Amino acid sequence: MNNENAESSSETSTEAKESKLKSVLHKSAYGSGAVPEGILNQAMQQFGNNVFTITLGVNPALVGTGLAISRLWDAIFDPIVGNWSDKLETRWGRRKPLMLGGIFGAALVFASMFFVNPDWADTTKFTFLMIGTILFFSFATMFCIPFVAMGYEYTDNYDERSRLMAYRAVMAPLTAFIIMWLFPLTQSGIFNNPLEGARYVAIGVAVLLIVLALIPILFVPTRKREKLQKPKMNILAMLKVTITNKAFLYTLVPCVIVAMSINYRAQFFLYVNVYHVFEGDLAKGSAYAATFFTISNIVSMMLAPVFASLATRTSKKTAMMIVLSMLTLGSLSSYLLMTPEMPYLAIVPQLLVDPAIAAIFMLYHSMIADVCDLDEVNTGSRREGSFGAVAGWVYKTGSSIAVLLSGIGLWLGGFNVDLGANQTEGFIMSSRIQFALIPAVAGIIGLIVFSKYPITRELIMEIRKKLDAKLDEPA
Repeated sequence: MNNENAESSSETSTEAKESKLKSVLHKSAYGSGAVPEGILNQAMQQFGNNVFTITLGVNPALVGTGLAISRLWDAIFDPIVGNWSDKLETRWGRRKPLMLGGIFGAALVFASMFFVNPDWADTTKFTFLMIGTILFFSFATMFCIPFVAMGYEYTDNYDERSRLMAYRAVMAPLTAFIIMWLFPLTQSGIFNNPLEGARYVAIGVAVLLIVLALIPILFVPTRKREKLQKPKMNILAMLKVTITNKAFLYTLVPCVIVAMSINYRAQFFLYVNVYHVFEGDLAKGSAYAATFFTISNIVSMMLAPVFASLATRTSKKTAMMIVLSMLTLGSLSSYLLMTPEMPYLAIVPQLLVDPAIAAIFMLYHSMIADVCDLDEVNTGSRREGSFGAVAGWVYKTGSSIAVLLSGIGLWLGGFNVDLGANQTEGFIMSSRIQFALIPAVAGIIGLIVFSKYPITRELIMEIRKKLDAKLDEPA
């Protein structure tokens, strides 16, 4: 009898280990999808922006306008894809067919975007950029919105959601690492000229997008619930119900404000490093900027599990308040620490800002999964795609405005590509102030708004009991 009990215990232990291993592999597969998601959201705005303004010499305000228009279209397309994804019924689930079509389309368009003729007029380059990016972001949305929803529906456990998003947060900084090195590669002398470099780099990015995106598509299990109530409302009704969810708004608003400031700040990062810290040396400034960004993002990857642990030991709200404070402090410190006298100190602000940014969005996505539970109690439908789409819609609209304003900010600040390394003191001072102050103000606003976030661990446990009881009811 004792032998039987021992064997049973051994089998149970083995099954538990196998189950835990599968869970780790599935979470890792999901986390890997954060890299193509990030590239799809950021590469055109940063790499594309630099290529069109610096390499091709297009007016930055014109480039900013083209990118802003395409992101506004992208924002409009988000709710359509989100609603489509929630209602889709296929043998492969609600998410994966859209993700597959989206990633192949986006990769093809991205690889084509930099085969622009340098002799074209600025208006022709602008038209080419705008049409290409509208197509690119449309396909990108078809991957990104279902991918986000895949994470929201992965688990019902309050703390397990933070752990899942920690895997995503560990991988997400690789996006920044990749993107920050794309433009320096075009300037490195490996290629015959920077434009040729941009074309080869874009093709490499397209291949990387496909390879990494296939990992969550192939290896994250499709979650099926027999009694899952799919939404029947149209897009306008879905939008109304979603944006009137107060818990969702208290989560979304501060994160979107922060995201806008980060997108604005990102446009100035290269300029502050090149024209202030390294006094106009484009090759050295862009390479050092990429190096600093690489180091800070490695630190971000290492700290992601720490912030996830903080959220599980305290609460997601407490952890979010801490990382918003880090963002504010790090951003303000850049004005003092990014100087040509001591260029290596420029790494210090990044060691605060980049881990904070990674943690903010890790916690944000974990919280939206909780909001989906609350919404299911109130509406009777499971709408992960809709929440991800509306969040993406607001985020991308904000990002479009931020990109547009950053282009105008560079122009009004006095940036002149014809001056090369000899940019004016007025432009350098304006860039430093905008780079430091705008994210800090966003962080303070985020702290004020987020203090009202209402969802706690205890509330989610009560909601889960109600939802589980509903699933246990006979059909």
